Amino acid sequence: MSPLFFAAAVDTITAPCHDGIYVHEWGAVVYRRDIVEAVGDAGGPWRDCSGMMAEAPVIYIYGPEFTGDMTVRSQGRIVNAYPEPDESFRIDASVAGGGSAVRWSSISTRCPYIPGESRMPSVPEERVAGFDWAAPLWRQTGSLVINRESDSFSDKFLYYEVAFEPGTFPLPLPGGLSDGYLQAAPISGEVLVVSRSGMDRMGLGLIDADDLDELGDGIGITDGYSSELALKTVTAWAESELKAPEIQAMWATWEPYVLHGDWEGTYLVVFPAPQAMIQRISTLDLTSESGLPVEYHRFFLGLVPVEPRD
Repeated sequence: MSPLFFAAAVDTITAPCHDGIYVHEWGAVVYRRDIVEAVGDAGGPWRDCSGMMAEAPVIYIYGPEFTGDMTVRSQGRIVNAYPEPDESFRIDASVAGGGSAVRWSSISTRCPYIPGESRMPSVPEERVAGFDWAAPLWRQTGSLVINRESDSFSDKFLYYEVAFEPGTFPLPLPGGLSDGYLQAAPISGEVLVVSRSGMDRMGLGLIDADDLDELGDGIGITDGYSSELALKTVTAWAESELKAPEIQAMWATWEPYVLHGDWEGTYLVVFPAPQAMIQRISTLDLTSESGLPVEYHRFFLGLVPVEPRD
């Protein structure tokens, strides 16, 4: 089984003007079987393409208006960037599958809060691969509007996907669940566990990560699925990095996969990805012509299907 990655969002300030730039990103690491791809799934993220995908990394920018460049680097292969990047290049041929990077050059930003004037961007003609249905959710933030003069692009986020080779990414869960993956420090604390015995029979529980090996053997999910509990838990995980509209957009993007996705297994474990794991997915580098300081806030969910141990 291999992980699938999805990211999206950027934010951190309550006022549209600030002394520095704030970049927020949210996403999801989704573990699937067989091959490793990063491909947009037309119609929704729950349509399985198999493999490990890093979809919907969406980037928001907050702070004063500026002109600059945004570069995304990854140990994987970056695909389906939105808008089309000005540059795409390899960065490390020694990495399995090859490292890659994309750069959006000479982007400018403007504040969306202009009294008496509508400054919201029109819907671009260029499409977000596989996530057109979710893009309106991603625009419901107070982030800066991002413009590029060369092609008249204007929207409130940047987007990319990443593909990883099988076996090149860890699963940071304790116990036997991480067998067969790259070794990584396991997470601690409670995780969400979704049970599905049929498309109409869903359950949800909070379980200590150290007890995951006992799923189905002394530990079961007896409560029905609660959207309120799920969002409350995800909010508690992410609120130190993201604003409320970003968290809501993230969960609105991924709850359909939790409820209706074709994940294979009796249970789906949802957990907060540790920062060391996020850095393995990609790194962001925003530079402005005015040399403003930049602060990054990134949060990813992990979603992995599991079966009870025999």
